Amino acid sequence: MANIAKLDAVDATNIAKVNGLTFTDAGVNPNPATSGFLFTYSGAGGAYSVRQLNNNAATALRVRRASDNVEIDIGFDGSGDLATADIATHCGTSDGYCSIWYDQTGDQNHSEQTDTDYQPKIYDGTTQSVLEEGSTGNKKPTLEFKLVSSNVPYMLHTSLDAKGIFAVSRPETAIVGSANFLNGLSTNTGFRGLCPTGNSGGRTARAFTNTGSLNITALGSLTNQCFLAFNSNGSTGSLEYNGANEVTGGATQMTVDKIGSNRASGSDTQYRLEGNCQELILYESDQTSNRTGIETNVNGYFNIF
Repeated sequence: MANIAKLDAVDATNIAKVNGLTFTDAGVNPNPATSGFLFTYSGAGGAYSVRQLNNNAATALRVRRASDNVEIDIGFDGSGDLATADIATHCGTSDGYCSIWYDQTGDQNHSEQTDTDYQPKIYDGTTQSVLEEGSTGNKKPTLEFKLVSSNVPYMLHTSLDAKGIFAVSRPETAIVGSANFLNGLSTNTGFRGLCPTGNSGGRTARAFTNTGSLNITALGSLTNQCFLAFNSNGSTGSLEYNGANEVTGGATQMTVDKIGSNRASGSDTQYRLEGNCQELILYESDQTSNRTGIETNVNGYFNIF
C-alpha cells in the first residue's frame, strides 16, 4: 500500500489515509544532493538557480500565467538547464511570473511571493520567449526584478545568517540608490545585504553585514551580468567581483531573508533590485576554502568573465 502512486487517478499526496495508512507530502526537492554542485560544495542553507545544482532536485520554480493566474511547477531538461519550453507552452502569449523560486538544498527554504504585484517576471508574452541574460552565445534564463509602477518585486525565504554568498545578477540602471538583490533585517541596525550599488558618481559593489561593510570601487558602469562572492569567518570578511577586485575587512555574517526589495532603512522604490538574478547560493558557514572552486563552477556555466 505504501508504494501506491495513484488511487483512481488521485495522487497519493492528496490522500490523507487509506486503511489507516497516513500519506505525507515531502515537499518540493526534499532530498539532498548525491552528486552535482551542492554535493561537491555541501552545506548550503538556500540555493536558487536557473540550472540544476542538485541531482535530486526536480523542480526549479513555479510560474504564474498572467492571463488567468494559473500556476505550474517548472523543472529541468535532460542537460540540467531550466525547462524553458515548458514555460513557453504554459504561458503562450501571456506574460509569466515566478511565484516560487525553489530551494535545491533539500531544506525546503523556498523563496516565495504570493502577491502577484510583486513577483519577478520570467517570460514575455509579446515576444513569446523566456527572459535571458548573458553575453552573445552565453545567454541563460533570468528572473527580472524590475519596478512596475510603484510595485517592487521581491521574494521571501526563511532568514539565514549567511557567511558565504555567491550570486549571479545584473543591475539594469544607475537610477536607484542601491540595486540590492539580497536583503534582510537585523535586530541591531536594520538593513543587511549584498548588492551592486548605483549612484550618480558611478557604481560600487558592496556587502553590508551585521557588523561592518565591504566596498569595491572603480567598477565603471556595473550594468553587466556579474558574479559576486562574499565570505566571512565571523569577524573578517572578503568581497570579490568577477573573480578579482577582492577586498577584505571587518565583516560578520549577513542576516538575510529577501531577494530584491526592500531595504529596511530606506524606501522600497529607492533601494531595490532594478535588474535580474539568475543564481543565489547561501551558506551559514565560511566558504573561503571553496571559493575558487565555486567561482570556477559558476563561471563555467554562465561564462561571465
